[in-house]
Amino acid sequence: MCTAFGATPSAGAYGHIADAGAKIFRYRGIGPLDKWVNNHIFFRICKEFLEEYNRNRTSWNREITKLGQHQTRSRLWYGGRTLDNGSIEEFSEDCSQPLKDLSNNSPRSEHDRLFSYNLQDINDESMLLGILWQFSKDQPFTQSTIYIGFHWDLALRIVSLSQPKVSKYLMAIHSWRKKQTHVLQEVLELYSKLMHACAAITRGRAYLTSLKRTIAVFRIKPLLPQRPDKEVEHDLNWWSETLQSGGVSHPIRPPAQFARPNAFSDASLGIGIGIVIGERWCA
Repeated sequence: MCTAFGATPSAGAYGHIADAGAKIFRYRGIGPLDKWVNNHIFFRICKEFLEEYNRNRTSWNREITKLGQHQTRSRLWYGGRTLDNGSIEEFSEDCSQPLKDLSNNSPRSEHDRLFSYNLQDINDESMLLGILWQFSKDQPFTQSTIYIGFHWDLALRIVSLSQPKVSKYLMAIHSWRKKQTHVLQEVLELYSKLMHACAAITRGRAYLTSLKRTIAVFRIKPLLPQRPDKEVEHDLNWWSETLQSGGVSHPIRPPAQFARPNAFSDASLGIGIGIVIGERWCA
C-alpha cells in the first residue's frame, strides 16, 4: 500500500510478497503457476495425468537441485538440465511441491471435476491469505488466454500480440509521427513497447536498430528535443505495416535438437561458402 508503481523499489518490494503468495499456492497443491510482477497465470492438469505430471516434477526437481536458483537482472529462475545447444533449461519454480487433487473441496461443474482444481479453489486460498484480486481481470480456464500482453493459444501452440497491445503500439507510432523532434524519454518509451512486441514478432529486432542508435545519441543531452536517426521512419513503416497485417504471432516450440552443419565462409571481398553434410560437400 506504500509503494506505487513507477518507483524503482516498488516492483522488488511487491515481488517479495507475490513470490511468497505463489509459494503458498504451490504448497497447497495449486499449480503450475507463473507470475510477472502483479500478473499471475494459473494452469491446471487433468486428474488422469496428475500422477504422471508429479513424477515429472520430481525428476525436474532433482535436476534443479544441482544448479539451484539463478538471477538474470530482475528475473529469478531455476536451472534444470543442459540442452543440446548448451543453454540451461529454465523453470520459474523448484518443482519441490507435488500438485494435489482438490476437486472435492467444493461443489463444481462436471467439467471442472476433470481437473485438479478450479477458480474457486484459488479464490478460497486467496481469501485466507488476504490477497485482493481485481476480479474484472479474471479469465476462465480455457486453451487460450491473455498474459503479459500476449495471447497464448495452447491448442495451436501459437503466441501472438494481443489486440489491445496492437492498437496501443500503433497509436504510439502515430503519436510519435506527429512530432519532428523528441527527447530521450519519448524514444525510450517507444523502444520499450516495440521491444516487448519482439517476443512474438522476432523479426522486429532487426527494425529496432535505428531507435537504439537514437538512444545512444540522445543520452548525451536527454532533455534537449532532437531529430531521431534518419532510418527510424523506415523502421516504423515496417512496424506499422506488420502490426496492421496481423503478422504478429510466433509458434511455441520445445527446444530444438542442436546440429553442427559444418558451414564455412572465407574473409575475402567476395563471398565463399562451403557446406559439409555427412561425407558429402559443396562449395
